[in-house]
Amino acid sequence: MRAMVGLLGALIMPIQNVHAAPIPSEATAILAEGEWHGALSVSGQSIPLVLHIAGTRGHLTATFDSPSQRASGLPIAAVVQEGAVIHFKITAPKASYVATLSPDGQTLVGTWSQGGASLPLTMMRTAASTSALPARPQMPQPPFPYRSEEVAYDNPAGHAHLAGTLTLPSATGPFPAVLLITGSGLQDRDETVFGHKPFLLWADMLTRRGIAVLRVDDRQVGGSTGEVRIATTADFAGDVAAGVAFLRSRQDIDPHRIGLMGHSEGAIIAPMIAAQDGGIAFIVMLAGSGETGEALMLEQKRLIETGMGLPPASVDRSAQTMRKLYDAVKDAPDQASADTSLRTAWEAIAAE
Repeated sequence: MRAMVGLLGALIMPIQNVHAAPIPSEATAILAEGEWHGALSVSGQSIPLVLHIAGTRGHLTATFDSPSQRASGLPIAAVVQEGAVIHFKITAPKASYVATLSPDGQTLVGTWSQGGASLPLTMMRTAASTSALPARPQMPQPPFPYRSEEVAYDNPAGHAHLAGTLTLPSATGPFPAVLLITGSGLQDRDETVFGHKPFLLWADMLTRRGIAVLRVDDRQVGGSTGEVRIATTADFAGDVAAGVAFLRSRQDIDPHRIGLMGHSEGAIIAPMIAAQDGGIAFIVMLAGSGETGEALMLEQKRLIETGMGLPPASVDRSAQTMRKLYDAVKDAPDQASADTSLRTAWEAIAAE
């Protein structure tokens, strides 16, 4: 799994914003720093959320928790407060929250947007929680018996700039190397999820054993850029191929001993690259799919919605809708045709 479980498990029609109070000026607005609690209402189910905002005016940072999904410390890519209006941009899951701070500074009233749906979300300022984050005793701690280098390279074919970390054994090279490939969604170079950093752990373990490891931020995460809205698995495979070329360009890497280690969607991409590039020395596939993408997505959606407590009838209706949408686009020869087919399918579903 590349990203946090989607918060919106059913098809939801957009909801209009509530009327906001007059917006104070930038100079007089109360700073939104602090802890905020609220809940999204999705198909009759309540999904609690907790916002943690820190920093000073013009330099705010934030994370959020989804307690019912046992997720904490999820990163918020950007927080901008303009007067009493606060904009939150989240990359994993891809979502945003725009809210207005009440004159007394105790309430945020706004809209959470995700997956084409918009939901009202009111957050209340609360005293900071004293509960500690789960212990992560497996997290690597310095000093490390290897070197870490911040690196960056481009995928010219995909118009993407990729930034990451290359860990190198302390001995003299050239070294065998492995490129770690993240799963679906937008991930950082550590593939951070629910407070875990599996790619950091694997990089640490492998580098201690004499293997150089390259791990990279996905497009639009951390220091990486590139189109993600219409990008496909093939596009992300192009980013991996650029990473392999980068490793081969280095004098401290053995070009004949470069392999790929992919997780989830990354386990689909690894053999794609190996099939095209006979110079790949090995591949490791972690939690890859053993069925078609369509079957996998439908089953994942069913499990998510069932786990959220949605009624079986709603889960079945949602699956039927998704099957119609998949049928509409999976045989389209290009993006324009897929867009047209999808619009037609949506109109037919809305008319039912």
